[in-house]
Amino acid sequence: GDAAIVDGVAEVGVRKIKEEAPEYVKVTYVDADNGEYVVGYGTAKVEKGATYFNTSTLTDVPYGYEIAEAGDMVITNGEATVKVRKVDNVQEVTITYVHKTSGDVVGYGKLNAYKDETYFNTSRLTDIPEGYVLANVGDMPIENGAATVYVYAATDMEELQPSTPVKPAKPAKPSDKKDDKKDDKKASAKTGDETNPIAAVLPAGISLAAILALLKKRK
Repeated sequence: GDAAIVDGVAEVGVRKIKEEAPEYVKVTYVDADNGEYVVGYGTAKVEKGATYFNTSTLTDVPYGYEIAEAGDMVITNGEATVKVRKVDNVQEVTITYVHKTSGDVVGYGKLNAYKDETYFNTSRLTDIPEGYVLANVGDMPIENGAATVYVYAATDMEELQPSTPVKPAKPAKPSDKKDDKKDDKKASAKTGDETNPIAAVLPAGISLAAILALLKKRK
């Protein structure tokens, strides 16, 4: 309505609009040229209660495909279908999954790559056999439209985990060398100038004075 102006100033009351949390619609991508074969899945972010969205908002169109029918897509029960078409310069790469330890083939998969691509990253794999994990991650070479990817069984990973190392025992505390030397000195017999050499060889119970007195009498 109208707002009064007082001294060149007008006050208008406002109210903060409560922002509704966005919703996410499940998107199914189908090949328009191949019997609407499902080639991937994605999501579309829409406002709460929206009944359609525009394909320009999609960010996860399957690799090697482009949208075949652009425009507004109808949302039904939280889902929508989007038709796509394979790009002309795209090749389908056959993936062979091989157990890295045994060498056994455990499954196959498919991957789209541009015809001039000579490798792909394992982050693009979507069909790793159930119960297996990648043995190596990173770039894999493509040769003649095929590639080999090595895997381990999930149960193998438990065996590959290093066991907890045993904590080494604490070393014994070294003895006090100074005290040992003192004890050795007390226990050992005196030598050198500290002991009379004659007294050292006298029989037990006979003093040196008695021997000297006996020798004097004989003279």
